[in-house]
Amino acid sequence: MTRVLPLLLTLLLAAPLAAQAGPGGDVLAEVLGAEDARRFDAALLRRALGDRDSLVTRAAVLSLGRLRDPRGLDLLRAVLTDPDTTLHPDAAFAIGMIGDSAGAGILLQQVRDRRILTQATWLEMVTALARLGGPEAARFLRDVIEASGAPALVERAALESWRLERLAPVTALIPLLGDSRESIRYAAAYSLARLRSTAAAPRFLEGLGDQSVLVRATAARALTRTYADSAQLGRDQVADLLVRATGDADPTVRIQALRSLATFHLPRTAGRVFGLLEDQVPNVQVQAAEALGDIGGEEAASELARIATSGKGSWARRSVALQSLAQVDSTRFIAAVSAWTSSADWRDRAVAARTWARVRISALQVFLSDTDPRVTAAALEAWGDAVPGPDPELLRTAGIHLNHRDAAVRANAASLLSRSGNPADIPRLVAATRLASRDSFPDAAIAALDAITAIVRANPNQAVNLDRDAVASLSRPTDPVILRWAADRWPAAAEAWGNPWPIATGRTLEDYRSIARTLILGTPAERTPTVRMEMDQLGTVELRLFGPLAPLTVSNFLRLVDRRYFDGIRFHRVVPAFVAQTGDPRGDGWGAPGTTIRDEVNRQRYDAYVVGMALSGADTGGSQWFITLSPQPHLDGGYTVFGEVAAGKQVVARITQGDLIRTLRR
Repeated sequence: MTRVLPLLLTLLLAAPLAAQAGPGGDVLAEVLGAEDARRFDAALLRRALGDRDSLVTRAAVLSLGRLRDPRGLDLLRAVLTDPDTTLHPDAAFAIGMIGDSAGAGILLQQVRDRRILTQATWLEMVTALARLGGPEAARFLRDVIEASGAPALVERAALESWRLERLAPVTALIPLLGDSRESIRYAAAYSLARLRSTAAAPRFLEGLGDQSVLVRATAARALTRTYADSAQLGRDQVADLLVRATGDADPTVRIQALRSLATFHLPRTAGRVFGLLEDQVPNVQVQAAEALGDIGGEEAASELARIATSGKGSWARRSVALQSLAQVDSTRFIAAVSAWTSSADWRDRAVAARTWARVRISALQVFLSDTDPRVTAAALEAWGDAVPGPDPELLRTAGIHLNHRDAAVRANAASLLSRSGNPADIPRLVAATRLASRDSFPDAAIAALDAITAIVRANPNQAVNLDRDAVASLSRPTDPVILRWAADRWPAAAEAWGNPWPIATGRTLEDYRSIARTLILGTPAERTPTVRMEMDQLGTVELRLFGPLAPLTVSNFLRLVDRRYFDGIRFHRVVPAFVAQTGDPRGDGWGAPGTTIRDEVNRQRYDAYVVGMALSGADTGGSQWFITLSPQPHLDGGYTVFGEVAAGKQVVARITQGDLIRTLRR
């Protein structure tokens, strides 16, 4: 499905530059600063909403949504009822982002009052109401689908219906799978697949032959064995159709068919998958290697062993083949893994640790004492994944590693200790929290705090005293991410530590003026700067950044680019047909620059080749970012979009896990 940039970006980039030197620029800087601090300043926001400069008013409206404070609803109601419709789409979007159920009433009132609404406003109202949920919102989306007659609105309502869960208008969606318009068929298929609607099963079977690549891929991904059983479809029939789909002309369809085919665990299908191990698209090869681990059988084991020991092809294909081999044939795995275990590359040893956990837990001891803490962290995590529950030896080992020098090792150790339920572990978890205050990322501290609360919950008769003593032994954290975690997860600590907002950002008003002058008010080249990424052995990718949509995010990204932060970093996570993620200097998914930035969610949609910020929770962005490899509507409004691939999409499509960024430059 082809889309264009939403109206918001078009308006922002075409807006006049009158505010560059005037007082409006100061107001814009103040709004940016308040939003960055997560400070709800009603007086400032009212002043900004009354400004004559459209850039200032638009920034204020988006800030109201990003602050997610219900007090902003009255201000947004006023914007939405203003005769000037320019800001109506942004106001509807912001109401949906606040997430308060009262927002649905405000939006629906616009419909009841029969106000004149632009198409852009209708689209954002549909999205906002789906996000807010509830019976009235569900009826609204159903009516849009059944009675609106406007294709764009039908498409949006169908695409967002999955958010309504059990209230979703399934009976209205199913006929859309036969619509003549590709975008509407895909939208309906996407929601029905996420809803796992068994009523759509016959249409999904037909969808494997649809003219639309996105419909075929969505249907293939939906048709897992669990779904086939719940829909009372014949397993062999569905598996045979998926085997055929692995020969589709489009690589995304091949990947999704492989994923679903693997869930049937049918060795007879392995032969068809072998050819895809040499597919012209590298990530199809990776997915084929992963699928063979679930498909199983003697022939699969032979092929996986060949790839894991060959030294040829991408690192991603070889590492996945080794992991799949451990599932299929432990004898062949043991013969193949020795070269990985003794490798000088820590990544190989980390993969060996993860795979040994599936075969023989005792073999992990050598990795737990590895000279590289990234290997130790991988071994601890793999052991925890392989052994559920409070295994005594696992807990003993976790306790030993709780004061490790590496934050990722401590984070995994603390997560494992959360299983113990033993109040005697709380003092050392408190000590681990203190030790984590020097880390460049908050995960170890949060894991230790999470473990404390899990132990408290496991001892309800002692909960009050355990809570009190643990909180009394901890100092108030300075990291806003940890404070926010406490506000959401640990009431006793939140009461003692106080409100996590506003955040001390470390920026001055002049800093925000500088960001506004270039990324919002500057020349077109300043507002949408381009950076060039040179990939090792693959080619060049150009990324166009969206300054007006996410000025603080783009500013942070460019700061890291200018520091050469991304040079020599690998794509540490690539999920075929989903995302390619990078920006971690450690290379194992734990790395961060030592600071976090706030989310700047916006109306840009996650189509293919869109650039977004990776998160481990709200407002936890740092240096890790991703590129979508296909449309991902469920990411919309949850992760900051701050750019797109302007050139080199064919290069991005060939990136696999482990591929290296040589340089990233303006």
